[in-house]
Amino acid sequence: MLRNMLASQNMEYLINFPTRVTNNSTTAIDNFLIQKSYLEIISVEGIITCLSDHDGQMLKISCQDHISNNNKFTISDQRSFSAENVALFSQLLSKELWFDVYFSPVEEKYKSFNNLLKYYFEIAFPKKTVKRKLSNNSWITNTLKEEKSQLIELSKQARIKKCGETDQKLKENFSNYKKKLNESKRMFYDNKILNSVNISKSVWEIINKEVGNKKSNCNNNLIINKDDQTFSNPKDVCNMFNNYFVIVVKLTGQFSSQQACDNGENIFSFKNFNNPLFSFNFVTAKEVALVKSSLKNKYSSRMDELPVTVLKAVKHQLCQILAHLINSSLISGIFPNELKIAKVIPIHKKDNKKDISNYRQVFILPSTISKVYEKIVHSQLMGFLEKHNLLDDIQHGFRKGRSVISAAVEFLESIIESVDKGELSLGV
Repeated sequence: MLRNMLASQNMEYLINFPTRVTNNSTTAIDNFLIQKSYLEIISVEGIITCLSDHDGQMLKISCQDHISNNNKFTISDQRSFSAENVALFSQLLSKELWFDVYFSPVEEKYKSFNNLLKYYFEIAFPKKTVKRKLSNNSWITNTLKEEKSQLIELSKQARIKKCGETDQKLKENFSNYKKKLNESKRMFYDNKILNSVNISKSVWEIINKEVGNKKSNCNNNLIINKDDQTFSNPKDVCNMFNNYFVIVVKLTGQFSSQQACDNGENIFSFKNFNNPLFSFNFVTAKEVALVKSSLKNKYSSRMDELPVTVLKAVKHQLCQILAHLINSSLISGIFPNELKIAKVIPIHKKDNKKDISNYRQVFILPSTISKVYEKIVHSQLMGFLEKHNLLDDIQHGFRKGRSVISAAVEFLESIIESVDKGELSLGV
């Protein structure tokens, strides 16, 4: 009757085999309904999945046009930072005497160093095209895959034998497999969170993945309105953002200078301390090594493609030359042009996305080595400010041993103390 009803609508069902098999019954209660015109290119196959008491059904569609399997794989040019390659990189650098760097003018020193570093980097870590299979369940190990295959085979045997002993063994194996699968998943996510640089971000990525909130891969071009005109061309929009961010930085700099030159007494006045003149101290190779050791281990890289882990692995080969480069910059006051380049990303803050003023900029520095420059300069500046007590005691941000949390604790304690004294408290 069902087939006749479907035939009247020019349709047909595909499954004519059991989709649910138990010791007492075999039933076909799952099906595909298609138009008869597609029968030649469509077929269906039953699959024992051991996921439920129903079998899976795989629908196969044969198309005349070639269908690419690229969605199952990712192809990219990658570098291998294996122990062997890192050892080669270290060996190459250890043989370099850096004469070109030492005898170059200050303006050209870093450029010469960078060219040599890139040369050895390309030899040790050449780019290779890598094809990787995409996997949504990275916690499923080869051992678990093998156990799943054995479980499916045991399920097939249980259907043939219809033996209580085999059924019991199947249930026990299935229960053990589920426990191992859940434990593997838990350990995978635990390690991912514990080894993450940004724990909060990693946790939310896991949550969104588990609840099915997928990130959109659609890279729509930004549209900006200015002077009653709409701009969508990427090059025009980039130039507009560049001009806007440059103006914002200039205005901020002028405002800060004006504030510093206020009519009130300047804390940097000669009256406030005996020796107000700041000068950079000579940077040693040992200091550079300590700074590099303090960097967080990351395999992610910046525009120079040099990961922190690799930089730390060759710290002894680069400490002396980096100390020379940094001292040359500090003495001459000339900062390398190669380290002034930054990748600027506009981040939408709020309100209208077409209004350029509703964006803030995030800068990604070009080189991992620039972090070494930054930390050494920061260390000497902070040492000077701390030594001469030039930072107010209520300053908590960007200070060693202090944070937003310590500021909040101090604020709450001051309120509690005021309330206990019967004073009126006001927070802004």
